Amino acid sequence: MNRIHRCGFTLIELLVVIAIIALLIALLLPAVQAVRESARRSQCSNNLKQLGLALHSFHGSMGHFPVNQTGPGAPDGRGGNGKGYFSWLAELLPYIEQQPLAKSIDYRINNADTPFDGTIGRTHRNAAAAAVPVALFLCPSDSYRDSEAMGSARPAPSNYAANVGWPPMCTGIDGARPVPAKHNGAIGLSHPANPASWHVSRVRAGDFTDGLSNTVMAAERLISSIEGEEFVGADPRTLMFCAGGTTTVRSLDKYFLNCGAAKTPDPGYSQTIGRAWISGWGLAGNIYMQVLPINTRHCHLAGGEFDGTVLITPSSRHPGGAQALMGDGRVVFVSNDVDMRVWWAAGSRNGRDDRGDGL
Repeated sequence: MNRIHRCGFTLIELLVVIAIIALLIALLLPAVQAVRESARRSQCSNNLKQLGLALHSFHGSMGHFPVNQTGPGAPDGRGGNGKGYFSWLAELLPYIEQQPLAKSIDYRINNADTPFDGTIGRTHRNAAAAAVPVALFLCPSDSYRDSEAMGSARPAPSNYAANVGWPPMCTGIDGARPVPAKHNGAIGLSHPANPASWHVSRVRAGDFTDGLSNTVMAAERLISSIEGEEFVGADPRTLMFCAGGTTTVRSLDKYFLNCGAAKTPDPGYSQTIGRAWISGWGLAGNIYMQVLPINTRHCHLAGGEFDGTVLITPSSRHPGGAQALMGDGRVVFVSNDVDMRVWWAAGSRNGRDDRGDGL
């Protein structure tokens, strides 16, 4: 009598096969994710390089680097009488193949709803332009959701912030810098409330006495993950803590201690960071001071949203650090564990300190 032979897996064999497949997926998934992150990081690096080329093209045309207007009524970096609150990114548009977008912006008006608030409403003349995403301003490793944190126009965000140096009351690395000090960053600042002491609207290549190659021009910065007044579960690197003491004289290490002692985050100030590439308002986070370590929380020295003393911290979702654009066009990866004296030195264009070449 012929026997019938049945083909197929037993239950045990099937479970073994499933276990093997699951193991292979577990082994391969991190490798796939690492490859994807490597590609995203490469794109972020290329974005910074393109911004570097645009900065020098702007300089070649205008004779100085762009200006970030932190308040209303400020002269712009193009030689006109702009009404303020435009970011350095907004000034670069013609140099990154965004001429039509630049032409759609009215630079002659105050780029905010009120004289003391950088937000942009849907009825503002620049509302449509502000809402246009610019791919070069975004790092694919970060993610964001549309938000009205910077106004009902729902402005498009940015992942890159320009270095404006150290606070005006900062005595520097070794405590020997006279205060109130002059602006020492890579990008000019303009605000009519304090035009003579700390702000300088036109930074030229010749002003980098420490060397362009030793000075950071811009760095990555995460877009805020805060919505409304809710910050529970938010990425701590996107949180702003209020510490006060804008006029207090401190060395750089004391700023770190002062901000580290702040206990309560402020969601109102946190939610605007990175939310509008067009805005020069300090709380929009398109500028930063090279004071705090990479990938740490932000710090608001009360009253500093107009004079620039909002201590935004460079940050990214790349493991271990963030990328920075140097004045000579190089892009470097700055570790979370960078020597702070090297990091501080690279934040000043004229500190008579070449330790910035250690980045």
